[in-house]
Amino acid sequence: IRRQWDERLVHFLREGVTPLVPEFGSIGASGDLIPMSYIAAAISGVDERVKVDFQGEKISAPEALTRLGFKPELYNAKEGLAMLNGTSVMTSSASLACYDFYILMAATLQVHAMTLQALAASNQPFNPFLHKVKSHQGQVCENHF
Repeated sequence: IRRQWDERLVHFLREGVTPLVPEFGSIGASGDLIPMSYIAAAISGVDERVKVDFQGEKISAPEALTRLGFKPELYNAKEGLAMLNGTSVMTSSASLACYDFYILMAATLQVHAMTLQALAASNQPFNPFLHKVKSHQGQVCENHF
């Protein structure tokens, strides 16, 4: 793959240009072909129908490339495949889901603690000794959370 494609990706990131990719449509069986095709098409800029978010403005990919000082260009042999092949979108979605879970878990524990305080409940069920004796790793881990 030629270096120019990397340069375009970097320019997109630096200038706040985001290819618009449908939320649904990837089955993930052979990678992220559908979402990655939108990203690859935006970077090549050869199709007016492909849209990007250019610093908050929805414009065509060729227009975005023009504003960035690039010209639309087709991929050489195997470059298109290299741009499409992979699980980047699934990996990023999984990362965001893990982060959201962490935030939700922390909020859940805070609400739980506030509820126990409001009810003037005993803190004895949360004694670390009890969790160590039972040897349920999930309980021990949660106790430290």
